[in-house]
Amino acid sequence: MKNISRAQFLSSAAPLLTMAASSRLTAQDRDTPIIITDGSLKMRSAVRWAEFAAETSRRRRHPNAGRRVARVDVTLAGGSTSVLFTGQQCEVRVTYKGMDIVVTSNPSGRNLKIETDWDAFKSGATENDLEHSDASSHISRVVVKRNGNVVADASPNGGTTVTISYRDRE
Repeated sequence: MKNISRAQFLSSAAPLLTMAASSRLTAQDRDTPIIITDGSLKMRSAVRWAEFAAETSRRRRHPNAGRRVARVDVTLAGGSTSVLFTGQQCEVRVTYKGMDIVVTSNPSGRNLKIETDWDAFKSGATENDLEHSDASSHISRVVVKRNGNVVADASPNGGTTVTISYRDRE
């Protein structure tokens, strides 16, 4: 094995680290997840909520219709479940205080829409955050469907996070 000087190592490592960091940033730029958390219900989007188009008073459409749902992660107080999607229809139903937040895609996993009672939400800490106006409850049910079939169904009692990963496909 050939010994190299510290200067040689650093001069070759810097470009590699730069490439790794830029590829990580590119991957993050292509993922625009919707994150729904418990403990006073909050919704966070990588895209500002103002960019979602209102189709009806209850339904809003994600501005990046060409992206696809790639994965849904449900984290509960006692563990987590991941559901992978490969160009398949996705439906996630989260129940909070008897109200549903329904996130759906078309049959190919694209054209993400969110249907709920938007009047029950107020602005959060940033333009990407929304909070339910009544923080006294918790998520009581999460149902994930792939192509119309239930693949995850949980009735949690606090400590729940649902992440819907919506990204480009090469």
